[in-house]
Amino acid sequence: MLEPDAARRGAPSSRSPVGSFELRAQAVVIAIGGNHEQVRKWWPSRLGTPPQKMITGVPEYVDGRMRDIATDQGVRLVNRDRMWHYREGLQNWDPVWPDHAIRILPGPSSVWLDARAPAARPGPVQDFMAHGDEFVIADTLPELVDGMNALTGDDLLELTEVEDIPRARDHEMTNPYSKDAQAMGIRSSRRYLGDKITRIAKPHRILDPAHGPLIAVRRWIVTRKTLGGIQTDLAGRAMRADGQPIPGLYAAGEAAGFGGGGAHGYNALEGTFLGGCLFTDRTVGRSLAKAL
Repeated sequence: MLEPDAARRGAPSSRSPVGSFELRAQAVVIAIGGNHEQVRKWWPSRLGTPPQKMITGVPEYVDGRMRDIATDQGVRLVNRDRMWHYREGLQNWDPVWPDHAIRILPGPSSVWLDARAPAARPGPVQDFMAHGDEFVIADTLPELVDGMNALTGDDLLELTEVEDIPRARDHEMTNPYSKDAQAMGIRSSRRYLGDKITRIAKPHRILDPAHGPLIAVRRWIVTRKTLGGIQTDLAGRAMRADGQPIPGLYAAGEAAGFGGGGAHGYNALEGTFLGGCLFTDRTVGRSLAKAL
C-alpha cells in the first residue's frame, strides 16, 4: 500500500510503502506493459543498436512489472525480441508523464530525412511550434538546415544533399502528368468535392515562399509496450516452462506472446496483430465465464 499522492492521473506518483494488503481473486489476467530497460534488454540485433533515448506513449504506472512477476511464478516467456515501436514520436511540450510522447502521422507533403544518410495551422500544432523543443521553423531551406543541425548539435546535414529532395518533390507538384503515386493520390482525392473542401489541401510546392514557413520536426522512437510475452494455451491460460498451465493466471492481447501469440511472426503490423489481440481477449473472457 503506497502513501497518498496528489499527482494527477498518469503522472509519476509516490512509490513509498505505508502498509500492505492482500487481494484474492479467482483469476488474474495480464494484458499489457511497457518498460524501456526491458525493451533495450531484448532489442533484437536485426534492428541494430537500441536507441539511447526513447519517449513513452503510456502513463507512468504502465511499467511492465507483471511480466517479471509472472516469470518469478514459473511462467514461460516467448517472442521477447518481437517489438513494435513507432518512429513518428514527438516529445510533448506539456507532458503528463515522463518523456510523454505524441505520435504524429506524416501528411502528404512531409519529407523524411536521415541525417546520417541524407537522401494555416491547427491550434495544437501551433502550440508545439511555439513551445516545443523539437520544431525548427525557417523561411528558407538554408536557414532550416542550419536550424536542424543546431538542434542536434552534430552538423550531419548538408544543404547540397538536402535540397535535391524537396526540389524533386516540387517538380511532381507542378507537373500535371506526374506519375508519382503520392501526387496522383492527392489529385485523385480532390476530385470528390467533399474531400476537396474539407480534407485534402490544394497541392503546392514545399519551397514556395507563399506557403511558408518551412518546418522541420525532430522525431524520436515511441515505445508503448514491452511486447513479447507470456506463452498461453488455447484457453488463454499462462503456461509454465514444463508446458503445464498455471491455475488462475491468464494472458491476453499484447502480453500473450506478442499480439496474441505471434501468429504473424516478424511481419506483424499494428493493424494485423490487433486481430490476434482481440481474439485472445475474447478467448480469455470466455474461459473466465466458464470458470464462474
